[in-house]
Amino acid sequence: LAYITVLKCSRDMVIDISIPEDLKLVTDSEYFYLIIQSLMFNLIRYSTTPVTIEISHHNGNNNNIFSIKNRSMVISQEIIPNLFKPFYVGKESKLLEKSGFIGLSLPVAKQMSEKLNGDITVTSQPETGTTFTLVLPKVNLSD
Repeated sequence: LAYITVLKCSRDMVIDISIPEDLKLVTDSEYFYLIIQSLMFNLIRYSTTPVTIEISHHNGNNNNIFSIKNRSMVISQEIIPNLFKPFYVGKESKLLEKSGFIGLSLPVAKQMSEKLNGDITVTSQPETGTTFTLVLPKVNLSD
């Protein structure tokens, strides 16, 4: 059974986690952590307040599927095809000057997911917000 934990991170941000308590994930833990960190960072950094992040897990036949959603963030459709391109910073042309970000976190996260034989995709709609989906293959420990 899934359980839900709600963590209040600040007055304007809530993280809602719905992951099975007994989930056993066999993967590179450092890559997994860095991927999730990158996706969370992007969902939080470019959102409006209040921020509610929803993290959930779904069982696919051969995959573990993690969804990380922010209902208060919408990415324009013309930007989505470029999100995973190195050095792409969207319409924020002054982003590097302002904060030192150079548009590498999402491309690196995608590359790490591919090294784990997985993938990351993103969808964004005004009605539902933005969702990053991380798909990682299940590993059979009996092999």
